[in-house]
Amino acid sequence: MRRKALNQFTDFVMAVLGLLCLLGSQSAFAQGVIVTEDQTIADKFTRHTVTGITTPQPVLPDVPGFIGASYITIEDIDENGILDIISTSGMGLDSNPMTADGSIALFTWDGSNKDVWVQTIIEDTFYFPNETIVKDLDGDGYLDIIIMDKFIFGDFPGGIYCLKNGGGTITDPSNWTRETVFEDLSLDSTHSYHRAQFIDLDNDNYDDIVTTNLAFRKIRTKGYEKTMRSLLKRDTFFS
Repeated sequence: MRRKALNQFTDFVMAVLGLLCLLGSQSAFAQGVIVTEDQTIADKFTRHTVTGITTPQPVLPDVPGFIGASYITIEDIDENGILDIISTSGMGLDSNPMTADGSIALFTWDGSNKDVWVQTIIEDTFYFPNETIVKDLDGDGYLDIIIMDKFIFGDFPGGIYCLKNGGGTITDPSNWTRETVFEDLSLDSTHSYHRAQFIDLDNDNYDDIVTTNLAFRKIRTKGYEKTMRSLLKRDTFFS
């Protein structure tokens, strides 16, 4: 299984490199663009570190911070007037997307010092958690976290999951309960889910989930004996 997943990942990397080459070949279209440097614009911003490298260069042997931070969502989860940060770690602590240790971290602060944040891992059982949505999914008055899971390779289920907020302290991992919204158990288990939108499509006063899944589709090209892979997107609707 790992060898098959590695082959899928290699094919994906080659496809990305091919796309980059194609984009590079189109750079002539941008030759008429004039770029003017203006440092005064950059000087208006002040850098604050939530997690990660705080020095000009990484400090060996370890780089501090939340490993593999991939996607973030900013929301006042406990509705105390202070915005919190949710970050997903696609690779997890072992930097391996084939193991289910992808994490969801919550970063909280006191609302005044942007350089002091408290990191809490509230769940670490995903393969490759992608984007998150904050929404009171069950109408109990507490904001939950919806997670789209899995990268585009690996023979294990992908899907959409929810971390249900129990209404307690949001920095307490026991406050959160993992629930399954949808899990893709189809034979072609390369499907992965990355982004979704909530919208009441049928006007029944309940929001539905609209998403797409990303999968590998095997195709055979003329003149080649081996099977090539292409990316296939499908629209999916849950109500």
